[in-house]
Amino acid sequence: MGKFKKFHLTIRWNGRVTNSDIGIDYEDGESIMLKIESRFNFQELYDLCAERVCTSGQTRLGKITYRYPDMSAGGVVFQEVVINDDDAVMMMLQFLSDNQVRLAEVYVETEALGESHSHQYSYDDGFAGGYEWHGNKRFLKRIGKTSIN
Repeated sequence: MGKFKKFHLTIRWNGRVTNSDIGIDYEDGESIMLKIESRFNFQELYDLCAERVCTSGQTRLGKITYRYPDMSAGGVVFQEVVINDDDAVMMMLQFLSDNQVRLAEVYVETEALGESHSHQYSYDDGFAGGYEWHGNKRFLKRIGKTSIN
């Protein structure tokens, strides 16, 4: 990616993911915008989201997704991309750099402590992906397959 660049990252949570004619969108909830450098990894993104979203100590992070702008059809349609490792973070940052975009949006699902340690996520657009908590680890193990329509 060459020279390190700064981007704006909007973290959104406590809302809902919807599907419209422009692809996925996020309604309601809370958000915060931060400046980030183009050289961060998944653990740093996870820690940043946890620090901003899980302030009460009564919640923990679930799935993190990126609102990826697909410009291949002549217009912009937003797709959901799960951010669960360094490669996914690098893909997001590479897209921003290559297309001279300076803003990324990620969506964070949260789970109240004491809820089930295994949760199946589903969205209005038919996306379904399984994630499972493993002990006290911060990371999620992906189970099953996901699809983006």
